Amino acid sequence: LKLSIINKKGEKVHLREIKVPKSSNETFWCFPLIDKKELWSKSNELLLNGSLTIFCEIQFVIPKKCTSHQKEIIFNSKNNLEELFQSMKFSDVTIDVRGQMFRAHKDITISKSKVLAARFDHPIEKMLDYLEVTDIEPDVFLEILRFIYSGQVPFTQIGEKKTIGLLIAADKYRLESLKYQCETQLVGVMSIENCAYFLSLADCHGAFHLKQNALELFRRFPTQVMATDAWKNLHPIF
Repeated sequence: LKLSIINKKGEKVHLREIKVPKSSNETFWCFPLIDKKELWSKSNELLLNGSLTIFCEIQFVIPKKCTSHQKEIIFNSKNNLEELFQSMKFSDVTIDVRGQMFRAHKDITISKSKVLAARFDHPIEKMLDYLEVTDIEPDVFLEILRFIYSGQVPFTQIGEKKTIGLLIAADKYRLESLKYQCETQLVGVMSIENCAYFLSLADCHGAFHLKQNALELFRRFPTQVMATDAWKNLHPIF
């Protein structure tokens, strides 16, 4: 079991590791990740809007009776799923996103998204191992796949516009952890200029964390927010 803290730059810091004997039935939750004094002294680096993000990695023991194919898709090393995402070795389904084809592993994708699971359960998709997606841009779906396999998204590289698209897609495909990460990134770039738009976005997609922060900014600077183009475009909604 490996635990680490994700800092504001998206880096893993304060890594702690513990090995649990396979015969043990004990629960190993009580080992120090960071002490209070150090947390407070580094709060500017580690806390985003008062929240601490902890990343957990688990390495499983492979059962002896696994076939070589099954071993490829079990968490048998730290970067196993990241490597599978890059290579798509033994991929068994094709996902057509507006004409761009993506290969994937059905068991992995349906285990993370109930919406994808329901889509693959339809008779035609089940028979052909093929799925057509028309409601997401291909570059956004690539990040959805990356998250499904690795649990991470390179937010510093994709920019605000794609993060918004990713939040909408995460809500549609019920990837709550990804949606929250997108909300956190957008809170970090929130300003008077985009406050009204973010408020509307959050309201439409059940993004509670984003909405709370947008409302707080609006309450502090109501006159300035209502003077923006974003407010003028959206105020009939309210």
